[in-house]
Amino acid sequence: MNRMLAIIGLVAVSALAAHAQNAIEVGPRDEPPKIRPGGEPKPVVRPTDGRQVAVLNIRLTLDQGKVRGAEVVESRRIDSIAPKVFRRQGGDWEVRINGSAEDAFFVFSPAYLEAETGEGARNPYTYVPRNGVVDWPLVVPLYRGSRTIRAESIVVVDRRTGERVMEASLEPK
Repeated sequence: MNRMLAIIGLVAVSALAAHAQNAIEVGPRDEPPKIRPGGEPKPVVRPTDGRQVAVLNIRLTLDQGKVRGAEVVESRRIDSIAPKVFRRQGGDWEVRINGSAEDAFFVFSPAYLEAETGEGARNPYTYVPRNGVVDWPLVVPLYRGSRTIRAESIVVVDRRTGERVMEASLEPK
């Protein structure tokens, strides 16, 4: 019986490995792997019930992971279904719509990059602070469930320190 389970397990692992090899194209070591989509991409259907998101392109000026400046380079509202950001349980920063904790969601800070520390390390990952100018795309839902959020501004707060990272107004459509 144990031999039978071992054979079934080996077949399952082989099938998973073959599937993964079909999805990932491995190139030279200094290039990241190229991931091919599994099927034909399907465009997202635009909502007809008035749901919108604000799409912001924010330019951050960073010094060792500390935000020294933030500027909204582009802001627009589009009819779209938002990512389920209100369900997120964690993140470095909190985005508050109109400064409200009720209409807030978490995001990970673009001021740090996650890096592997190497084999045998106690913690396999570390966070490396970034320097210079970093463009950060942010999608802000303008609805929650069936309720429309009359968003005029956002405030981004660092959850660890409580510091205000940035404030921005959202241009109406």
